[in-house]
Amino acid sequence: MSGRVSGETFERLYNEHATGLLGFLTYQTGDRALAEDIVADTFERVLTTRSGWRGGSGEKTWLYSIALNRMRDLARRRGAETRALERTTSLVGAVDEIGAVADRDLLMRSLQTLSEEERAVVALRFGGDLSLGEIAKLLQERQSTIEGRLYRGLRRLRDLVD
Repeated sequence: MSGRVSGETFERLYNEHATGLLGFLTYQTGDRALAEDIVADTFERVLTTRSGWRGGSGEKTWLYSIALNRMRDLARRRGAETRALERTTSLVGAVDEIGAVADRDLLMRSLQTLSEEERAVVALRFGGDLSLGEIAKLLQERQSTIEGRLYRGLRRLRDLVD
């Protein structure tokens, strides 16, 4: 099976491996809904990839490696989101403590020092209460790009507000 996966091969792979893959991922993540998402992502990648299984390892190993990579990607994103939220909490707490009009003006002026992209991400995240994934979809950017913009923007704001 080299090259794009045919519909028939895809169906066989799904029937043979989806249940086991779901069990493995549920065990690994402790979250059945997340595991189901990863299984769906895995089989979507199998269906849409230009280069299918090349025979260097078994089909099952190939599928599980795709799933593991997807699970690691999600874990990295969640870690970055958690770190960004922790940083944001301290910024929001500082802004809440300030409370004075002059300090709010400082924050508004500080927002203007951000790049347009960073300001948009900060506004969507905290003004619009969108998740990083939702912002990435909305702006048609990779989530890691959005995370970087949020991190840089919040760091600049914290430096200016402190």
